[in-house]
Order: sequence, then structure tokens, then C-alpha cells
Amino acid sequence: MNAPTPENLFVDVNGIKTHYIDQGDPSKPPILFIHGAFSSTAAWGDLFPFLEQDYRLIALDLISHGYTDRVLKPPITIDLIIDHIHGFVEALDLPAVPIVGNSFGCMVAVYYALQHPANVKGMVLLDGGLGKTAIPVKEIKGAPQLAAMSFTKYVGDALFPFIGKKMITDWYTRCLYDTSLITATRIENNQAPLRQKHSIKALNLLLRALFKFGDPKNYAELHVADRLPALEMPVSIAWGESDRILPRWIGEEMVQLLPHAQMQVIEKCGHLPHEECPQVVAKIIQEFMATMS
Repeated sequence: MNAPTPENLFVDVNGIKTHYIDQGDPSKPPILFIHGAFSSTAAWGDLFPFLEQDYRLIALDLISHGYTDRVLKPPITIDLIIDHIHGFVEALDLPAVPIVGNSFGCMVAVYYALQHPANVKGMVLLDGGLGKTAIPVKEIKGAPQLAAMSFTKYVGDALFPFIGKKMITDWYTRCLYDTSLITATRIENNQAPLRQKHSIKALNLLLRALFKFGDPKNYAELHVADRLPALEMPVSIAWGESDRILPRWIGEEMVQLLPHAQMQVIEKCGHLPHEECPQVVAKIIQEFMATMS
């Protein structure tokens, strides 16, 4: 698993110094990758070697994640995150691109497609997305729940050096079907960016915004289910059979609402198929890209 470093690429997006990686063949079709909450561009390190000969692979660190700037001034909203994605796409002068997302990254991808459908050529959604029913984000246990607690905003950065390794290990234990993949390297790749100043405070603000977004009343006001049928791009949804983080009915609802969506279940796989089953996910992406060419 090859972790990105702070010396990788950066671009200014709406005043936010944004870290990203851009690898593979620049002459081949581009794909944009959006990681999940409590993650970073390092999450794609297992997958990219299976794709880099055939595509240009672009992945960014979301606001307050990885090596992108920490955003400490509320309000942090889903619209701020979408504006950041849109600014990134414009800064790199990308054409309409397929988007691959995981977990929260799927939510971002779908909402971005609702706001800017002309910029999204298609979507591959790995264990996440938006359907008729609000995602039960408050039921997500472990590190994200701890990071979103009110007191974490004040003491999280001081405590992280002492509990960070355990937090990330516990999170991976919940996410993975095959826990033998929880190696010291994988843990360090996720822990290293969070050692930066104000990382936990900024993550707390973002996760609290995510929990607000997932509140059933707030979610209903967005009328997502009414808007999804208007998305004409193809969508491939894949879900780990043993996902214990997000319920599979999210994907099933999307298949019912999106006009050009299909779903498959990956056996012996948890919430992070791109890390746990990268060859399977690479094949899903390759087959998806073939249908669009």
C-alpha cells in the first residue's frame, strides 16, 4: 500500500490548499476518486496498481482530510464540500469524468452529480450513496462516532497521540472482513495525516456536519429521492457482503430510483472493498469504463 506524502501535488481550491495524487497514463481517460470519512488518498493505494496502465487516476483529500487544509470555521456543510469538489475539478480543467467513491465519498459523489450533472460521466459507488431514506450516520460506531463527540473538538488533538493507533485499528476491525489486512503500514498511512495541527478538531466539525446532514428531518428537506431519477449517467453500485458500517438497503434504494443503475454484492468483503478486494473492484471499474467507451 503506497501512501501519498505531503510532497505530492497541491492546488488552491477556493482558498483551501488541497492535496491530490495524479498517476497512471495522462493520455488515457481520467477517473476521479473520492475517499470516505476518516480516510484519505492513501485509501486507494491497493487499487491503483491494477488500473494505472489504462487510466489517468486522480484522487483528492477532502476538506480536513489527509494533507488538505483543515477547515476550522463553521458552518461546514455538504454544500461547502461540494463547492470544494467542483473547484477542484475546475482547477484541474477536467472534462466530464467518471467518479469512484467509497462510503461518505459516495454520498459526496451523488450529491455532486445532483448539483453538477454535466460534470459527471458516470459513478462507481462502493458501499455508500444516497437513497430515499436518510443514512443512519449516528449509528456508525467506533472512531467516527468518537471523533464527532462534542468534547473531541477541544481535547481530541491532545489525546490523539495516545489513542490514535487504537482508534484506527478498531475502525479497520469494524470495516474489514479479513482482519489480517490490518498491518502496521496500513495503520500508519491513516494515522500520519491526523498528526497535523488541528486535525481532530477539524475532523470533528466535518463529522458533526455529516451527522446533521444525515438527520432524517434535514435529509427530507433536500428531496434527494425526488431528484435522483433525473440523473441519466450510468451508475455501478458494489457492496461488501459483510459491511457492518452502512446498510445495503442504501444501494438497493438507489437502484430503484436511478434510471441507469445496477448493483452487485462482493462476497467475503466488508466496508472497504477497494482496500480489501482491489482486484475485484478494478474489474468492476474496468467493465464500467468499457460500457462508456
